Amino acid sequence: MIADARKAKQLPISEYQQRFFLEWLLAPQENTYNTALVYKITGKLDKLKLIQALDIFIKSHEVAKARYTKDGSICYCENYSIKDFFYESELDPNKSIKLQLREILDKPFDLTRDILLKFILMKNNNAINEHYLIGPFTHHIIADAYSASIFINEVSQNYNLLFNNQPVLTVVNKTFTDAVKAERHILTLEYKQKAREFWLNFIANFPLRVQLPYKSGISSQYFASKNAEFIYFELDESDKEFLKGYARENKTTLFIILTALYGLIVSKYCNQTNLILSYPVNMRPKGYMNVSGCFVNNVLLKLDLEQSLTELISSLTLQRREVKGFQGYSLTHIIEDQMKYNHSSVGNPFNVGFAQTNLNAMPLILDNLETKAVDIQASDNIVYELDLQYDDSAAKSIKFKLGYRTALFDKQLMETFIASFKLLVSRLFSHEPIHCKTYCILDANACNQILYQFNDNEKLYSQDKTVHQLFEEQVVKTPHSIAVRYGNTSLSYRKLNEKANQLANHLRMNYGVKGDELIALLLEKNVH
Repeated sequence: MIADARKAKQLPISEYQQRFFLEWLLAPQENTYNTALVYKITGKLDKLKLIQALDIFIKSHEVAKARYTKDGSICYCENYSIKDFFYESELDPNKSIKLQLREILDKPFDLTRDILLKFILMKNNNAINEHYLIGPFTHHIIADAYSASIFINEVSQNYNLLFNNQPVLTVVNKTFTDAVKAERHILTLEYKQKAREFWLNFIANFPLRVQLPYKSGISSQYFASKNAEFIYFELDESDKEFLKGYARENKTTLFIILTALYGLIVSKYCNQTNLILSYPVNMRPKGYMNVSGCFVNNVLLKLDLEQSLTELISSLTLQRREVKGFQGYSLTHIIEDQMKYNHSSVGNPFNVGFAQTNLNAMPLILDNLETKAVDIQASDNIVYELDLQYDDSAAKSIKFKLGYRTALFDKQLMETFIASFKLLVSRLFSHEPIHCKTYCILDANACNQILYQFNDNEKLYSQDKTVHQLFEEQVVKTPHSIAVRYGNTSLSYRKLNEKANQLANHLRMNYGVKGDELIALLLEKNVH
């Protein structure tokens, strides 16, 4: 449905929405920036109360009604009603639930025609009182990860108030329009000029790409595919409490600790001691934290892996403070500046991501109902080639999601990567110093296997025979087997023995060498 633009007011377009519209315009068929929460709801759901709670959320956040003109220059706040946002359906008992969810989530949004926010309630007739709620299902251009937490808090609160017949207040003090206006007061021309200089000096000679351990034999066309797979894993309560304490010891944050650990493991897999990670930041102006919308930018951190882990953590802590004053400068501009001023033509720069985000660890709490987040991706594409996200909102764990492009990496390598990350966390418990450059990602069993078991080629042989006698016996046993190989040339045991005898005869006849005499030989490296 497209409402009449003549009756709709205009919404301002944020700095970061401009970037997302441009990316969509380049590939409108992709679903890379789809975002969604999915919950399994068990119990007697009061559907009318849920619809009312969703309607209150929509009325409280004008950006939910956004629609763009074809060139993205104007954004309208359409006169939609809850009927335009809310859909009901029944799950097909003959198809898997995940497949049916996937079919919905895989559909790309048309930013110029579609309603950009959807709530889909799917009834499961194979179970008693069971529904799946897909929502908010939207495009990143109107909702960032922080918007998800706003949705969860407001819908949970309002549903429970309505369910218990208590009044709901819907006073909206600050709007998306107000927040964008406040943003523009910050992102002035003077600010952008200073930010440009800062980021050019900050990046300096650091490589823009991380040379990751790609599959062998891949060509440039493989890098165009954004198709990805995702692996979820967790650190338990004891790990979480330790890491929080470790952060306090180092006078920093959990984010910086996890950045350092992730960067260290990445460096070991790519054999690169200087690298840059990209991470998203919430750019809502002060006083507008409860405004839903797209206020996210990606900024950079440099990792120098020629130092100890504690030194790396200290460096990242200082960097994080340093870049805060310039984190409003769009990543799009940073890349353009690298091309213009540093003449950089690197394809897909800043290809490794890290983020603190919402991974459905934050529960949707509805009275008299059991709700469980469903781990399913809103998109099967990924912006980065390799991306680690975490969510520490759960009380007793840290939830992680490792995303990787399937055209570039094998799943087994990614599972090994996760094991290396977990091993590094466990080694922190010993409080032994870790130097990034010399750190070994292998555990004790793997080290023993590579260093000792694979090299354990000792064999018993007769102690009363010389080496050349043992060799001649082997010539008799396997005359045609390969004895020595160098480059593309090889010699069998028989040929090698013949050449050894020729050399011995040459030394005896021309130099008078006798048996048991020691002589020195200087030969070029080859089989002859």
